[in-house]
Amino acid sequence: GKGNDQVRFELSWYALNQNIKVIYNTDSPHFKEIKDITKIRKVLMKYKLPERFLLFVGKLEPRKNLVNLLKAYSRMESPPPLVVVGGKGWNYKEIFQTVSEYNLGQRVIFTEGIDDSDLVYLYNAAEFLVFPSLYEGFGLPALEAMMCGCPVVTSKVASLPEVCGSAALYVNPKNLEEMERIMEKVLRNYELRKHMRSEGLKQASKFSQEKLGRSFVELFKELSNEA
Repeated sequence: GKGNDQVRFELSWYALNQNIKVIYNTDSPHFKEIKDITKIRKVLMKYKLPERFLLFVGKLEPRKNLVNLLKAYSRMESPPPLVVVGGKGWNYKEIFQTVSEYNLGQRVIFTEGIDDSDLVYLYNAAEFLVFPSLYEGFGLPALEAMMCGCPVVTSKVASLPEVCGSAALYVNPKNLEEMERIMEKVLRNYELRKHMRSEGLKQASKFSQEKLGRSFVELFKELSNEA
């Protein structure tokens, strides 16, 4: 049989000299729609969260664009609280400076250390996820939200349009006026959120573990035929 080094070389050669096959990431299947309102409320009470809120999920660092999100959020007319889920990353201090500068201390709730087993309930409870990253290699929070039927407002940059397809509404992550306008649009329109939930679930189904497994099997079969 072939040694590991030879197999790796042939796989590398194949990737460089043939059409590249993209196999999308996936996420834990426990991110899903939850119909039990009592369980959702129990988790919200656990973290002292309101029943109505906007949600951001991601590490507190510049590329997540949270400073611009906070500025756009401050321009909204009487929005529900913004719940921020994520640990501190590098250069996070500007985020808290912005909260102070725009008097958002009573409206923005920072929570970290939330387990995935509880995060799924937050996705289900949120009015929508707002995820205006400047760059993402994939964008798992957007996929997790869609898997839970949570509408997504995200950036029209990098991988995010490919992940979210037509299910999300997109913003220029550096345009505060546009970000505010799109968030207001989704927040004030129940029928739009209902449509986005439905489309998000359809889009998320493209990233199921079953499809991931089939893609790998098909790729290995192709590689075996080429050997």
